[in-house]
Amino acid sequence: MSHLPRADTWKTELRKPILKKCIICGVLFGCKTENRKTCSAACYRKYKPRPYIKRKYRNICKRCDNTFYATQRSSWRNGPRYCIGCRDIVRTETRLADTIDLVCQECGISYRAPRLSIGCSKYCSAICRERAYLKTRKGAAIRSRERFKYRTGKKNNTIDLIVPYVVYERDNWKCHLCGKRIGKKHKNPHPLSASIDHIIPISKGGEHSYKNVKASHLKCNASKCNRTIDKGEQLLLIGL
Repeated sequence: MSHLPRADTWKTELRKPILKKCIICGVLFGCKTENRKTCSAACYRKYKPRPYIKRKYRNICKRCDNTFYATQRSSWRNGPRYCIGCRDIVRTETRLADTIDLVCQECGISYRAPRLSIGCSKYCSAICRERAYLKTRKGAAIRSRERFKYRTGKKNNTIDLIVPYVVYERDNWKCHLCGKRIGKKHKNPHPLSASIDHIIPISKGGEHSYKNVKASHLKCNASKCNRTIDKGEQLLLIGL
């Protein structure tokens, strides 16, 4: 019986791992059987993916008492209470119950808003909000800049964001055409209301910038039209 291997040598040969290559990630790994093809459980799930089916529970709707199925029970903390048909109806009723009637500050139409937005909601829609914004000083400046962009149609022209009130304060509310005082109480389209006049008209290549604009009366600006004024010269617009 001397030709048989020793017992400890026989156990060592059985425990020797087989070196194989994973068919998913290509990593070399050792295994005890030749049928294994992947190195880990993650690669095995990619090699043979199993469909994950969520369990659905039988629930009863609290509004219509009909049976519906969901992935959670109604008795759970965040479980569904209503079926699909009643869910939107209950959500709308809850939203309307926690609202209040307000009046739009722009168009005067009554609308409903959440109770928590009493001090924040002022307009009924985004259109009214944009109209009210364009009436402010910054909104009027943005609208004026977009209008002059359309008028010039030139990419190399300088078009700044001009706030009219800044120009009036810079010129001390004095018309540079007739030299008279501009009244702050007059609003457009009053003839004596304040307006911005371009020293070099836009139609003749002038820039829409602070250095090319001055304060003037609306009637003086309209009478000047697109004419240019020499240095130190003023228009006598009384007889125009």
